[in-house]
Amino acid sequence: MKPVVLMTDSRPYQHECLEIKHLPLIKIHYLNPRIPQSHYDWLIFTSKNAVQLFFEHFQDKVTFDHIAVIGEKTAEVIKKLGYRVDYMPSKYQQECFIDEMGTRFHNKTVLLPVSKLARPKLYDALNASAHLTKIDLYTSVPDDVNVDALYHLLSNNKADAVTFMSPSAVDAYFQKYRAIRSAKVVAIGQITSKALQKYEQSHTVAKKETKNDMINMILNFYKG
Repeated sequence: MKPVVLMTDSRPYQHECLEIKHLPLIKIHYLNPRIPQSHYDWLIFTSKNAVQLFFEHFQDKVTFDHIAVIGEKTAEVIKKLGYRVDYMPSKYQQECFIDEMGTRFHNKTVLLPVSKLARPKLYDALNASAHLTKIDLYTSVPDDVNVDALYHLLSNNKADAVTFMSPSAVDAYFQKYRAIRSAKVVAIGQITSKALQKYEQSHTVAKKETKNDMINMILNFYKG
């Protein structure tokens, strides 16, 4: 019998060696922001959601010279839309973006479309030297139906592992239910790991912040 994995993000994923059930714990709510300028030197994207919502609503309203991203999956969405990524840090974190960005944004007009719940670290670093505009493009709200469904599967020992891809997904579950004891918990990276630590949830962390690496880690749990 294949191990059952509960994935709590919204992106479909399948693997022949696992039975994967998708229960997205958060829903994206578009905030309909206003963008004050029609042109920017740089656009910076920190998530696939930001890319998709921005180009859905502003593709014909805002022009730009360069694009920077955090994460190879975010970069893939940009490239599928026909654009080039001009800067991406070596690790998929705000901290690495800041450490490696150098002076490329100094005195440049920069648009940062993000979640209303985004951590402020990147904004603070950019705001110190760039002509920065941050817009709250969307926010995340709990999907209570899926939160309850996840709990019932876990409480009835119907899953072997559960993955968390963001702090907001962690909060959606653990603000309502207690620590998970019946299944292995895997976090995609250090930021999500910190959110799990806040709730004293034991877990492991993927070495590389990708879904593939999370799945490979789970497969290694059940080898043999």
